[in-house]
Amino acid sequence: MAGVRPAELSELFERRRIPTGTPILLDEAMRPVEPLSSWFRMLGQQGLDAKTMRA
Repeated sequence: MAGVRPAELSELFERRRIPTGTPILLDEAMRPVEPLSSWFRMLGQQGLDAKTMRA
């Protein structure tokens, strides 16, 4: 992005990063299935263990 410092860009990506282990449900066209994908993302942002989300 023009005019954006690398540190700012890095911070933005870090804030929006999907936590490791967060499931993403995709349809046959490889698009996220909503609202399920958002719900799992919310659980991941709460710091829940992947095993908890799997259950």
